[in-house]
Amino acid sequence: MKQIKSVKLGMNKNADVVLVADVEMGGEGDIDTLFLCYFTILAEPLRLSVLTTGQLLEKISVICGVGVEEMKQLMLDNPTQYATLIQENTEVLMDSGVEQTRIMLDNNENANQGRALITSILNSGFYLQKTRFDFGNGDIQEQEQKVPIKGMEPTFKAMLEICKKWDEVTV
Repeated sequence: MKQIKSVKLGMNKNADVVLVADVEMGGEGDIDTLFLCYFTILAEPLRLSVLTTGQLLEKISVICGVGVEEMKQLMLDNPTQYATLIQENTEVLMDSGVEQTRIMLDNNENANQGRALITSILNSGFYLQKTRFDFGNGDIQEQEQKVPIKGMEPTFKAMLEICKKWDEVTV
């Protein structure tokens, strides 16, 4: 993966939150399509943000102290073990997250938009992630998945409370 070019948030006709990501790949042989995406509240200025961490193959190689080719081989030979390494190191990987999109929590209209998104995610228990992978040679692959938030409900509820009381938050 070269880079995550853009991430957009919206809602579909069923009121499900849809996150659309455009990803630029490193060429037709690039197999590193996995990336982390997470919702959070950031301050100064106060905002609901979506952050992403891409290029996981390179980053997890550094964390584990092995070469990229060795980690790539692990990904091919044992994808479950590779995914476990990503999961075990999610916090460290999140430290290199890049803010992709945000809703400023500086007025009622924006705060209502943030509340609507978070409420939808909490009510449905998931958000939809649609990803377009551009391999640079005209080959574009699309992927859609339902991302469950099971276990993350307290975090989303806390973000909802901040969206509700945005004008009382001091940073």
